[in-house]
Formats: sequence, C-alpha cells, structure tokens
Amino acid sequence: MASCSFHSLLFFSSVMIIFHMIFIIPTQAKTSFLPRSIVLPISKHTSGAIQYLTSIKRRTPLVPVRLTLDLGGTFLWVDCEKDYVSLTYKPAHCGSAQVSLARSKSCFECYSPPRPGCYNNTCDLMSYNSVLGFAGNFNQVGQDAISLHSTNRSNPTKLISIPNLLFVCSHVFLLSKLATGVKGIVGLGRTKIGHPFQIAYAFSFHRKFVVCLPTSRRL
Repeated sequence: MASCSFHSLLFFSSVMIIFHMIFIIPTQAKTSFLPRSIVLPISKHTSGAIQYLTSIKRRTPLVPVRLTLDLGGTFLWVDCEKDYVSLTYKPAHCGSAQVSLARSKSCFECYSPPRPGCYNNTCDLMSYNSVLGFAGNFNQVGQDAISLHSTNRSNPTKLISIPNLLFVCSHVFLLSKLATGVKGIVGLGRTKIGHPFQIAYAFSFHRKFVVCLPTSRRL
C-alpha cells in the first residue's frame, strides 16, 4: 500500500482511493467491459475522531452508501437493521462456498421474519468498529450488488457492477462514533473477503492498490 498524491485526479472528489490492477469474489463483474482501474472518492471527516470516508453504490435498486475506511479491516460491514432494502441480497448459508471463503466458524438461527441480516442457517462473523474500539457478534454474512466507477487514470468513466460482493450485515448500535450518515466500515485488509481482494478478482486485476489520503477536510 502506498500513500501519494495524483494531481491529475484531484478534481474528482479532491483525493481518491484507487484499486488498480488489484485481487475472489464468487462471481465476476457483470460486464463485457474490463476496466484498467477502479476508483473511489475519499473525503476527510474531522468532527470528533478523524475518519476517511468514501461512498459506494450498492443494492438493487442502487443507492449511495457512505462508509468509513479501515485500512486493516477484514471485510465490508453495513447496518442492515435500518432501511436495508434490496432485491438482490442473498444470505450466505452454513456450509456454502461463501462461508468457507469468509472463514466463519459459527452459524445461528434468526427468529424474526426473514430480511437482510436475519435468515436461518446463516454464518456469522464478528464486526469491528475501529473508531469506537468495539466489536459485535451475531452479524450475518451475505451478498449483494455493488457498482463502482472505472477510470482511464485521469477521469472516472463507466459505472461497473459486481453482482455478488460478500459483506457482513451488522447492527445499528455498531455505527456509534462513526461520521454522520455513515452506514458501516469498508475493510481494506488482506483477507479473501476484503474489498481489494474481491474487486481484483472480479476484474482480473493483479493484487495491488494505491491509497491517496486528503490532508484537509473536504466533505
């Protein structure tokens, strides 16, 4: 991982995180177009604990989801308790290939009506809020659609979709201390369900990405 400044790209949300020639996701990107790079905007939040934020379009129909970055985080987790509606959400059931990929060691039953984050016979991972310094149990692994901007290394271009990106459905209390409007944390760590790993596999990239962090607040 490298920290840098790409002046030719500063006009796009000032500074960005670039997944370039990056690395497994259960299904590959839903497109015949293979991008050279994927780009995400980054902003700096300075009210309270300093946080770096990005926004990703997820679910079906697509909605922008604001997330806090965690360079060492092991996966993407979002709050599914409040207003999570999607036609493409799929739970990761115990014994599935997705569970093996996530290295989940436990399953649990959910006795409420089925919804994202609450299905029977579904695997569990512990979600960690690195800003709060607190982790929570009983967070179900699932899959859903995500769309990201490709780039020609100077301008964002096409919006590219990945149909089944693995993530964890967490609980609303884990959003404590995160910036206003944030719905979860995107982990950039070296795991098979980390964001760089899944994106790279989807687009046949090499395992490499670059992060450029802003030095001033730009929200």
